[in-house]
Amino acid sequence: MQEKINSELSALRKELEEYAKIQTDITKLHIAGELSRFYSGFMLKTFMFFIFLIILLFLSAAAAIFIGEILQSYISGLLIVGGFYLLVALMIWLLRKPIFEKPAIRRFMHLMYPNTGNHEE
Repeated sequence: MQEKINSELSALRKELEEYAKIQTDITKLHIAGELSRFYSGFMLKTFMFFIFLIILLFLSAAAAIFIGEILQSYISGLLIVGGFYLLVALMIWLLRKPIFEKPAIRRFMHLMYPNTGNHEE
């Protein structure tokens, strides 16, 4: 009787060890999948950001030249375009929490806890 219990406990221990190993492998695969999605998304967004900056640079230069032609002063055109970007930067700074921080927190929570439901506020 004691020998049967020992053999069953030994078999149970082996099954639990195998189960723990499988769960560890599943967790590793889940983490690898999430990290690869994060990395590819990060790389795409970084690339698109630089493309956007180059486009914005050329459009800003064109706008400054155009305004400078109208006002017959290129410096005035550059100052007006620079002032516009200063106002945009101020607005972004004032609205940084609802625009950037809250969505980033929601995305991070969804990344860390994907099966806990909707993380929208």
